Amino acid sequence: MNATLELEPEVKCGGKSKVRLQPGSCLLDGMKAILFDMDGVLIDSEPVHAACISALAEEMGGRALEEREVLSFKGVPERQVAAGLMRLFPDAGREAPAVMKRAFDLYVERFSLVKLIPGAREFVLVASESGLRLAVATSAAPSMQQMAFDAFGLNGLFETVVTGDDVKRGKPDPEPYLLAAERLGVIPAECLVIEDSINGVKSGKAAGCRVVGLTTSFPKETLLAAGADVVVDAYGV
Repeated sequence: MNATLELEPEVKCGGKSKVRLQPGSCLLDGMKAILFDMDGVLIDSEPVHAACISALAEEMGGRALEEREVLSFKGVPERQVAAGLMRLFPDAGREAPAVMKRAFDLYVERFSLVKLIPGAREFVLVASESGLRLAVATSAAPSMQQMAFDAFGLNGLFETVVTGDDVKRGKPDPEPYLLAAERLGVIPAECLVIEDSINGVKSGKAAGCRVVGLTTSFPKETLLAAGADVVVDAYGV
């Protein structure tokens, strides 16, 4: 098994257009750990989350969300999603716990539509075999994280998992990635973060990590503008 990261043609390491997941590859120079986001990085769930938030907006405010509003909710903890919807629709009269529970129920109803990101699990296995330390730092609630791990056989593959409930300040604040690195006992400068969202990229960079952007949710230009060191389209296997 030899998982690789496919790079854009103009982004090359040592003259090669593919970076193999091994300690000597250029993206992993000096790295001791890889810190993964979950939604959009390990599982293809962002479209489902967007559909759930839009459905909840319809219930609370009687209108569909604009595209910019949907994008503003990507990569943020559930409590911030709830707070955002309550600001948009104050007349709905719903409290945060009720909004978060309804969002979770809608996600459960649609969970069969969630799939693994192609090559993600294979990439994780190769990274582990190579001796890299692995962690997840997700904005998702523990219940959503555990549901995904159970469904896709991800339990036991990561040394630690940081969820939205573990931090006071979610992405784009650096706290999630700082906590993940701390739990691994690795300094942030020795961590490679893989992220798909603007908030996630900003979080990883603010923590002092090297960040790879994955174009499952946002285009290359947007992720580079957010601060990603390199942007790729997919995992290669």
